Amino acid sequence: MRLWATGQSGIFHAVGDDVLSKYAFGVHLAKAFGLPTNRIEAARLADETELVRRPLSMALSNSRLHKALGQSPGSLSNQLSLLRHQETTPAITEIRNL
Repeated sequence: MRLWATGQSGIFHAVGDDVLSKYAFGVHLAKAFGLPTNRIEAARLADETELVRRPLSMALSNSRLHKALGQSPGSLSNQLSLLRHQETTPAITEIRNL
């Protein structure tokens, strides 16, 4: 909503400040929600010969979003904490009880 209010248009990457592998993201996500991490396995894209070739780093920059809003989206840990908190709001509880 704040971005819309700036009147800017175009592509904004709404990503945190951290650059993580998919494995590290999965581990952070599991830990934030109190889930076991032992089933999350690390793999190297370079070791997979049957996949379509992709860059080894697919990180996105949030610099344009940061500039437009005048603040950083924050770290993954902070965003996961906010998400975890939202999970306990009355609206979410009501949806779960449907």
